[in-house]
Amino acid sequence: MTLHQILPLVQGTLTGLLLVLVLRRSTKSADTRLFAGFLAGMSLWGFFIAAMRLTPPDQAVWWEKIALTMIGFTAVLFYLFAIQYARLKSRFSVLLCSLYLLVTVAITPTDLLVEGIGTDQYGNAPLWGLSFYPWLAVIYLLIIMAMAKLNKARNVAASYEEKNRYLFLIVGVGFCLVGGLFDVLSVFDIPIFPGSIIGNIIFATLTAWTILRYRLFDMRIMARIGLSYVLTGIIIALPLTILMVLWLHLATSRGLVIWQTILPLAALVLLVPLVWQRLEDIITRRVLSERHAHLRALEEFSNVKARPDNPSELYSAILNMTSRAVHPLSSFLLVRRDDGSFKMANPLVSQQVVDLRLSHDHPIVTWLERNRGLLWRKQFDTEPELQAMVDRERGALSRIEAELFLPIGITGLTGILILDSKPTGQVYSRDDLNFLAALTRQASLELENLRLFNQERAQRKRVEEFNAERATFLDALAHELKTPLTSALSSSELLVTELRKHPDSLRLLSEDVWTAVQGLERIVGDILDFGKSQDARLKLSIERVNLCQMGLSMKDEFAARLRVKNQRLSVTLPDAPVWVRVDRERMKQVLRNLIDNAAKFSPHGTNIHLRINMLDRSAQIEVQDSAEPIGAQDHGHLFAPYYRGEKAQVKRVPGLGLGLFISKQIVELHGGKIWLAKNSEERGNLFCIMLPSE
Repeated sequence: MTLHQILPLVQGTLTGLLLVLVLRRSTKSADTRLFAGFLAGMSLWGFFIAAMRLTPPDQAVWWEKIALTMIGFTAVLFYLFAIQYARLKSRFSVLLCSLYLLVTVAITPTDLLVEGIGTDQYGNAPLWGLSFYPWLAVIYLLIIMAMAKLNKARNVAASYEEKNRYLFLIVGVGFCLVGGLFDVLSVFDIPIFPGSIIGNIIFATLTAWTILRYRLFDMRIMARIGLSYVLTGIIIALPLTILMVLWLHLATSRGLVIWQTILPLAALVLLVPLVWQRLEDIITRRVLSERHAHLRALEEFSNVKARPDNPSELYSAILNMTSRAVHPLSSFLLVRRDDGSFKMANPLVSQQVVDLRLSHDHPIVTWLERNRGLLWRKQFDTEPELQAMVDRERGALSRIEAELFLPIGITGLTGILILDSKPTGQVYSRDDLNFLAALTRQASLELENLRLFNQERAQRKRVEEFNAERATFLDALAHELKTPLTSALSSSELLVTELRKHPDSLRLLSEDVWTAVQGLERIVGDILDFGKSQDARLKLSIERVNLCQMGLSMKDEFAARLRVKNQRLSVTLPDAPVWVRVDRERMKQVLRNLIDNAAKFSPHGTNIHLRINMLDRSAQIEVQDSAEPIGAQDHGHLFAPYYRGEKAQVKRVPGLGLGLFISKQIVELHGGKIWLAKNSEERGNLFCIMLPSE
């Protein structure tokens, strides 16, 4: 064999290997599939040219015609690849390319492209037909347009590596064009070696360098799938080629017209994608079963949710998914404890009790916290801080054949996944490591959620304990004050009764004492009621009550208190009684709180109004004071516990800020509502209560 005959085989082999390399990187994107089809065409073209140069002239003509068809497909696929890779849109170009391929398939069996095979100084050489040069000009035009589009994308590329990817592709295709030009010149008896094959070899070399050095395609996949797809192409291409040759030979010998020749071939070409897709699916399932196992494991793990009451389910899921997808001899999960140390979450492994613990300052823990990347056991001998591990620190690991350590955590290290070596000396593949990285990311999120939930639950428990202690203290304090207050209240009331006929000074003094003791008793009652409302101990004793009688009783009850500031309580009632089902004493407590607030904030000599109305299906109580209107900034806080407005603090009005809060609790327990209404008058505030009627 001569160099002229060997070079096409070299091209076919090199581009075939390059095809494997491309498929090893990616199979999912459209630009990758187009480029892979282009390389497959170049590889087959090389083998067909070799067959043409090695066979007798009467057989060589058919190999040359098939090779020309492959050249047309190759040029079109590269042009479409350039459009896709440069992210350009061109439906019109796709339509023209499809039309060009149909014309190529139609004229290839005729003598319009190749009339026959002659010989030159290198061996077999084609004798071109009338349509060859226009047909070839279209190929050159497609390639030049593809180079222009790639160069346009190169000019706007953002990164240096991206510009280099485009540059290597453009230069490689340029060599193909120059080599093809040498082939054309050799036809005109110019003493030059046909260079298209050499140009293609240079292109294959440059493209291989681009893929390896600059990551032309960015998805990693095992080389065996590339080889499988090459075999699939051969399985489909060889029978297809044989059928096409046999049919063309039969059509020529039978003298069939062009349309009778083309239609069966077109039907065969349309059938090829369906067969190819079917074989591709079979190969994907067979060859990528490991990757599918990874994906299935990640999908199942995404449905696992950490249960605070049973975190062992999450720990087991992490270990089970790891074992099913990666197949280590054994796996271990260490989780951080409250003291910062790491303890195994799965102490029972292979029927042996393994209790592995790592302290918070263990060299492995320190290394993982600082680097946040996977750690191989072989790094124990290369990393200075790990080389310094003492026998005691290594002893905990000597009981397991740990090969790989993976950190788990987001804001900090919350867990460590430890894997043994794989069986029969297998190594962890890139797909295994990608799966483990994805698994640890999801596990980090779940463990972080679990940590935050437990932290929030612990804080809530502490708050509940504090509230319980506070309620107990307030109850005890209120009850301690209740006994002397009851005695003081009885004595002051008796004193008022006894001094009713004495001079005004003594009588007024006794009434002031009685009013003060009553106010103090209400404060103590508010403290008791607040504690009860906090832990849902505020109970109601419901009975049928006439609100009109309750309103009149308030007038008598506050008479002495209002006399101190020369205030007057006016009560407005409807003609008919207003009956409701409420707790009598609790509802009196609400009215006392509202009237007491009105008295405290209203100036001397002003009026306080109590109105009771019967609406459609509810009873409404209104208490209006003569104080300055409450500021808008205080409206949202009026019914909050301990809140006292700015005016109360400035004027030093006594109180704990619990009255309105307790009133709201009582009203809502009755199924009603209380609010501060808009007042049409310049002064005063209007508080309203709505209660369901009987």
